Amino acid sequence: MTIFLHIRERFPARALEWLCSGLIFALGLAMLIFPASFDRVGLESFSQLMRPAAWAAMGVALGGMRLSALFINGRDPRVSIPARLAGAVLGAGYYGLFVGRFAEGSTSTSIAFGVVTYSALMLADIYNAMRVTADRKAQREGV
Repeated sequence: MTIFLHIRERFPARALEWLCSGLIFALGLAMLIFPASFDRVGLESFSQLMRPAAWAAMGVALGGMRLSALFINGRDPRVSIPARLAGAVLGAGYYGLFVGRFAEGSTSTSIAFGVVTYSALMLADIYNAMRVTADRKAQREGV
């Protein structure tokens, strides 16, 4: 009961972290369920970089770790703050991989919408990392 109270209290300040974490987890699950997703035209560069199973495993593991850290957030800041920071940094990198893969399909006259979408998510996770750092500073100062 106490954990759910903490989530409800902290959710508004962590909503962007929940969104980015949940999306990475959902992407991983989708790739696990539909491994042929990268067989479509324009997405070949994804499977050239890594097998779909690797993309799926990375998404499920990273998203699951981040969601777990957010779930326990506040119960043990010594664990949750470093896990949230690592998750945000790794999440920005994961979304950055998507940006790079979609950018390969772009030309000088067109851009894949995935570049725009995943760039925004990458920037959101960079912002999340900055927020976690501020949380850590506030915790140390006893605020």
